[in-house]
Amino acid sequence: MVNPPLRQYCFWTEVQLLFITHYSLLITHYSLLITRYLLLVTYFPKP
Repeated sequence: MVNPPLRQYCFWTEVQLLFITHYSLLITHYSLLITRYLLLVTYFPKP
């Protein structure tokens, strides 16, 4: 009875890693969008 919990634990760690990488990619993507928007606003102000 040692093998199934270990396998389940490995599965959960993989799922957590997937979520972490996914959310870090989302965060970097939105931060890049925000910085680009700020650059547009600062360098090309509306008349």
